[in-house]
Amino acid sequence: NNGSNGIASGDAVVDERSSSIHRLKQELPPFLKEVRDRYTEAQQQCTDEIPNDLLDARGELLSKGPGALPKTMTELKSPLFANMLGPVARQAIDRFQQDMDKFVFSMSAMVEEKTEAARKALASVNLPHSLTAYKQEQNGGGIPMELWDRVDTIQQERKVSVLKQELWGLRDVAEQARSIFAKTQKQLEEDVEMDGLFRQQNSSFEGHDVEEIQQSFRQSSSNYEKLLAKSQEGDAVLLRRLEVLDQDPKYKLLQFGKSQLDRLLPGSGGDQSPNIDTTHLSRLLVELSNLFHDREVTLGVLKEDVGNYDIRERINEVNAESPTADQEYNLAVKKAQKSFSGIAYEIQLNIDKQLELLNTIMQENERFMQAREAGASSAGSCIAMIEDAIEEIDQLTKHLREGKDFYDVVIPKLEHLKHQVGDASVRLTVERCEFEDNHLNSADRRRQEAEDARLAASLAGPGEGGGGGGGADHNNSQELEGQQQRTDPDHPMFNQPGADYQSRGDHMPAASHPGVVTVSHVEPQ
Repeated sequence: NNGSNGIASGDAVVDERSSSIHRLKQELPPFLKEVRDRYTEAQQQCTDEIPNDLLDARGELLSKGPGALPKTMTELKSPLFANMLGPVARQAIDRFQQDMDKFVFSMSAMVEEKTEAARKALASVNLPHSLTAYKQEQNGGGIPMELWDRVDTIQQERKVSVLKQELWGLRDVAEQARSIFAKTQKQLEEDVEMDGLFRQQNSSFEGHDVEEIQQSFRQSSSNYEKLLAKSQEGDAVLLRRLEVLDQDPKYKLLQFGKSQLDRLLPGSGGDQSPNIDTTHLSRLLVELSNLFHDREVTLGVLKEDVGNYDIRERINEVNAESPTADQEYNLAVKKAQKSFSGIAYEIQLNIDKQLELLNTIMQENERFMQAREAGASSAGSCIAMIEDAIEEIDQLTKHLREGKDFYDVVIPKLEHLKHQVGDASVRLTVERCEFEDNHLNSADRRRQEAEDARLAASLAGPGEGGGGGGGADHNNSQELEGQQQRTDPDHPMFNQPGADYQSRGDHMPAASHPGVVTVSHVEPQ
């Protein structure tokens, strides 16, 4: 018994260890997931570095033995466990990424705001449309060729129609993103509700805390909710501007042919007004346009550098076992952020130049408007409408492209979050099912043991257990008593009528035992 108990306890320990190992595999912490990913990456790196001819002749490669492998595979660039990060290091990385995202967003917003402010200031004095119209008037009228080329491009590419279709397509993509988000939110709420109901019905259940498991999911969901809300506002603006394309007269000018536009833009005719030197004003406007372009390029470089920057290299330089590791992580993050101060300063200098340049343009334009006669402004207004329409289409195209790029990034992330939430939901459900199975098995086992005990009690003898025994011993005692009666001559049964037949070996009369055929063991049959 002691040996069997030891074996049973050993089996229980093995089963418990197996279940613990299985649970650990299912619930890998983040740093072990990183080890697994790096191991997979190392395997892929080794496979990629084997020449194709060796991969095609795997049998030949294996036949050469392990000695041939170092010739075909290079060593790993870094040890497998070199970049394992603890929770404090990961928090520093997350903090750096969040701060840099805010930094890039603020720089982008500032650049867009300053550029839009400069354009509105120029539009308030009808620049550069008035200057373009004046030059064309001096050249005989008609639409400027550069402007007509832009109008012709819009007509040939059917940009207005394509823009409408893509805007409606953007609305469909936005609905898809919001649908995925709504399904994910619903799954989170259902898991909480099911867990609460199950715990009410099973008070002994001590499974994983759903709210703790969903904490990271809900944080990501909250961020996506804010992003989708902002994008929805932008989409609504785009759709409202789409409706204007069929109503505003300036967009109809983009459908006219060149001859029609030339008639709308007559020349100066025989006007003997003196020519105005617009060279300086034109040069200032070109300089401002280059300023806009340079800041956009610099902003793009900033976004690319931030996206490609690897903060892990600085974080790995910190000794995680040091008592001042937290402060060292913060210092590493600040140094990394400081490395982008140069490009940010460049953008700020660009913006500072805008104010001075814009003031100079306004002063030069005032002299230009005073020198020009007011009667030749109809052509300028027409050119202004055409350029405004083209600029509006360009802006719509740009915002549409940004919207599509946004959803191209967000939708896969939402799908991934939905998949993670679904996996967690399945695991929680399996945990509840396993509890139910174990609970039911325990109840069935107890019920079976109770039935076995009652059966054993019914089979026990009357003398066993103080008279509460079963029927087996009772029947055995009756059978022994019957045997004694048949073999003892002094038994009262032999003194009863018919007993002499039994003693002589003769048959009892058949009538004494109706339905029984007696057989003699003395006489041969």
